[in-house]
Amino acid sequence: MQTIQEILLAAKNDPDALCALLGLLDAASIKLLGFYFSSENPGGSLHLIANDFEKTRNILSTAGYELKCKDAIACVLPNHPGALNAVLKPIKAAGIHIHYLYPCLIRDQSPVLILHTEKNKETIDLLLENWIRVLDQATLSFFS
Repeated sequence: MQTIQEILLAAKNDPDALCALLGLLDAASIKLLGFYFSSENPGGSLHLIANDFEKTRNILSTAGYELKCKDAIACVLPNHPGALNAVLKPIKAAGIHIHYLYPCLIRDQSPVLILHTEKNKETIDLLLENWIRVLDQATLSFFS
């Protein structure tokens, strides 16, 4: 299956705590490709995609963060108006629920969308059938 690895962890809703976590990654020359923080006072959750999944996972778990790793989908948005809808319409037509989505932080490339659905494999098949390019971990890291 053409998925990428996403790291999820609980994070304090505190600028100092978030900067400390990101500082660990900066010090190790980890480049974040996608980043989504959701705040639920007093805590929050952080989803991240990095250029080096294994190194990122090792750094964060060694620092004491409890991590969950899950498969996510990275797809290239077409370069035309309505591009997001071009991705979402086939998923909607199949009745597949999207748990979350967020953009990648890749420069000088076509926009990349990270998403997780209740049926990732079926979602990937639908995207490919509708001419939406789906990236694997190596290809996404290459874009960075």
